[in-house]
Amino acid sequence: NGLLLAGFTLLILILSQKEILKTHPSISVGKLTFMGIVLTFVPGIFFQFIRSITLTADKFQYFFSGLTVTLITDCVFSFFVAFQIKTKKTKLLFLFIFVALGLLMAWDYFFHVDG
Repeated sequence: NGLLLAGFTLLILILSQKEILKTHPSISVGKLTFMGIVLTFVPGIFFQFIRSITLTADKFQYFFSGLTVTLITDCVFSFFVAFQIKTKKTKLLFLFIFVALGLLMAWDYFFHVDG
């Protein structure tokens, strides 16, 4: 379920950001990232709405917590795709990814909640 959504999100980002870059070659990485976030946010809302309907309890809480996680993930994916498509600096992209993973691991280590 989550892997399928991540793959679909990446596909949307790659295809749309390449098309945006073709029509606006001077666009910045930041603007390209923002446009990718906007393009993936609407399907994210739809997905979380459908997901919350299938739950039996705390639909409102699950909708907004799921939407928050989806938005954060879409922001990260959008930046990585925009950076790679615009700059073609793969080594620097890998550095960003490793730093992001390190920060996530540190966050989990220091703020892990059992439950």
